[in-house]
Amino acid sequence: DVSKKIPEYKGEYKTIRQDGAYIPSGENDNLIVSKLTIDKDAFGIFGYSFLVSNSDKINAANIDGVTPSEESIADEKYELARSLFIYINAKKNPKEAFEFAKIYMSDDLAKSGGELEKIGLIPLNNDKLKASQKHIEDRKILNDELVKAGKVF
Repeated sequence: DVSKKIPEYKGEYKTIRQDGAYIPSGENDNLIVSKLTIDKDAFGIFGYSFLVSNSDKINAANIDGVTPSEESIADEKYELARSLFIYINAKKNPKEAFEFAKIYMSDDLAKSGGELEKIGLIPLNNDKLKASQKHIEDRKILNDELVKAGKVF
């Protein structure tokens, strides 16, 4: 939606520009922060937890008036946030696969205050967590039809 406001916008972007404006830094977030402190007009992409731990050096980008925060990321209002998905192949060992999924999405790990949040991940909001837990309990299998319909869980 942000790009549509730019007069030069010509539809969905599928590539990253190659004219030197974009400089890949891999997973070296410290290098990105270093470059951002040198060039105040630069734009870096990395995880929210790294932004928080470097908030004394860099500023977040507001997108359509939304600032990145745990709440705006969990509620999917901050459009630059990305979700973390896990895919479990339950064909060979379905019982074990679903047991793993139940543990991974348990309140102890996935809920606000859980172990995943303690290592820097932002928990799902409670409604999405409960929906994911129900899909696991019901042993719902993700398929192409669900993915195409945007019903990823």
